[in-house]
Amino acid sequence: MSVHPSTTSQRSATYPALTGIRAVAAAMVFFFHYNPLRDAATGEGLRHYLYLFLTQWNAGVTLFFVLSGFLITHRYRDSLELSGPWLRRYLQNRLARIYPVYLLLTVATFALWHFVGEPFVVADWWYPLTALDKLVVMGMNLTLTRAYFEHVMFTGVLTAWSLTVEETFYLTAPLVLWSVRRRWQPLLLWAAVLPLLGLGLVLFWPASLKYYGFMETPAFLVNYTYFGHAAEFMAGVGLGMWVARRPELPRARLPLTLLGSLALVAVLAAGTQMGESPAARFALGLAIAGVVCVLFYGLLSEATLLQRALAWNLVQELGRASYVFYLLHVGVFMSVLDLAGVTTLGGRLLAVTAASIALYRFVEHPLHLRLKARRARVQMPVYTPV
Repeated sequence: MSVHPSTTSQRSATYPALTGIRAVAAAMVFFFHYNPLRDAATGEGLRHYLYLFLTQWNAGVTLFFVLSGFLITHRYRDSLELSGPWLRRYLQNRLARIYPVYLLLTVATFALWHFVGEPFVVADWWYPLTALDKLVVMGMNLTLTRAYFEHVMFTGVLTAWSLTVEETFYLTAPLVLWSVRRRWQPLLLWAAVLPLLGLGLVLFWPASLKYYGFMETPAFLVNYTYFGHAAEFMAGVGLGMWVARRPELPRARLPLTLLGSLALVAVLAAGTQMGESPAARFALGLAIAGVVCVLFYGLLSEATLLQRALAWNLVQELGRASYVFYLLHVGVFMSVLDLAGVTTLGGRLLAVTAASIALYRFVEHPLHLRLKARRARVQMPVYTPV
């Protein structure tokens, strides 16, 4: 059975299962940061192995990146124009959807750091910084460039380093989509050239000019920059192209949802044994992106229990609020919970979930609607970020 819309409505189609998967990805990142089995970090046995397995759940970020590549392709492939007006509207749309709530949380974070201090400052390095350094750090946060500088990557809204990666993809996406209009092979070139370009910056950028840790190490390149994650976005773009070229998605002979889910578990399990070398982390990211594409295709083309579960109203609400959840679940909000006496993992999860839904409903979504109404005249499709 096909669940894919006709080509005449593809750009306006919605995919509830992929909205729901955002909630899953956000939950993975939460349990990566707050591993409930930390007491089993040393030792042996099942609890220790499960602890190691949860240490790989930062793969939720890769799910977001693959999904971003897919959705950008889905929304913009047919309307793409390499013209000034189109590019300006495109970039305005991207910033308008992501930046307002990020700006509010960033300003609140730095205000608490500067005017209140403890317990909101999460690292002692903030206090000895000069006034100039503080301005530079805040500037890098406000311009979404901080994740090219290793020394300031975990400043401001701590998890928002990935927004630098996202925004860099948004900047390159029109060129990527233009290059693959007629054939998919340039995707392989992008997936190869961008990591090599990043490696060139790491190896050959003068050490005297690596201010604030600019592209400082191969490990930083692979784990935290667009160059290290570009192939994951390209996997999503490839999936988007595959889907866009088919009026209906034929159901595969194999149960792809099940196979993709099991393969993801297997890859994460293998990741516990791969070590932390840049090469191992890069290979693991590629493997995760590949099996995630299989899983996503299954969710789009098969009527399964998982697909129905991800489309439940509650899961949809969590998926829509997942962006705020991702930004909120590490940093000063947790200091607020400490002050309120909310210290259990379950209590923290419920609190950050409730706060995320509230911020989505009363802040993020209203701002989006206002900006959407202002942009309605340009007739650009609306994209919900991952």
